[in-house]
Amino acid sequence: MEHRLARETVDILTSPKGALRRLNELGTRFDRLLARTERQRNALTHGTGTTNAAVSGIDSFAVVLARYAANEVMHQVITGKEPLIQLERDRAHALERDARLEAGEDPLGVLWRDG
Repeated sequence: MEHRLARETVDILTSPKGALRRLNELGTRFDRLLARTERQRNALTHGTGTTNAAVSGIDSFAVVLARYAANEVMHQVITGKEPLIQLERDRAHALERDARLEAGEDPLGVLWRDG
C-alpha cells in the first residue's frame, strides 16, 4: 500500500495530467458529499426520515460546511465586505490552476504558487 501511495503522490506532483486527474477526483467526491448532504437535509426538512448510517456518512462534511458558512458570515459582519468575495477569488484561482495544468505546466509550480 505504501508503494502505491508513493507512486500516486509522485504522479500527482510530477505530471500535470496526474495532478488534474486527482483534482477532478476530489471535485467529484465533494459533489457527491454535497448531494448526499442535500438529500439528508431534504429528508429532515420534509419529515421523510433518515438513518443513522446515512447521517454518519455526511456528518463531518456537513460540520465543515457549516463552519465555513459561519466563518463567511462573521467575516462579512466584521469587515463589511460583500459576502463570498474570497470564495469567488478561490474559484477563479481554481479555474486558472486547471487551465495551467491542462496546458502542461509543472504541478509543483501550479499547486504551490506564491500568492
